[in-house]
Amino acid sequence: LEAMASGLPVVAAAAGGVRSLVEPGSTGFLFPPGCAKDAAAYVRQFVEHTDLRKRMAANSLKVASSQTWSDAASV
Repeated sequence: LEAMASGLPVVAAAAGGVRSLVEPGSTGFLFPPGCAKDAAAYVRQFVEHTDLRKRMAANSLKVASSQTWSDAASV
């Protein structure tokens, strides 16, 4: 949530509360826990595709801005 609130797209392991915050393909990417190869591939996409990174960053900020403290505490 902190990255999203900072206007960053997310690359995270699909575990815990992050699964309820990240919208794959919209606000970032989720990879299977322990799969560094997938994580690196997603980061590479952001490096190589500025338009994708900017679109997902804007979406992340919008989603984070709609969260309340109560929402964040319940994740």
